[in-house]
Amino acid sequence: ELFASLDPAAVYAHTTGLAAGFSAALGLEPAELPSAIVTWTDPDGDDLVRLNAAGITASGRAGRARVAFHVFNDEQDVLDALRALRR
Repeated sequence: ELFASLDPAAVYAHTTGLAAGFSAALGLEPAELPSAIVTWTDPDGDDLVRLNAAGITASGRAGRARVAFHVFNDEQDVLDALRALRR
């Protein structure tokens, strides 16, 4: 019921906004189309290890790391992920 009551446009703006802020802080090029998913080159998997060690759910494949922002994420989650990557 909770998720069904949310405005889809507001959820989209929230999740893509978090992803855009995260991408910008990493110095990544903006996505052509706004997306809640952010991927970047991580050939050795070091970023993925850092994120997972900090308790942040992330995945990796083919030399890329990936995070996805959801309705329950907030700016603190973005900061936590960035802090984990800067260790």
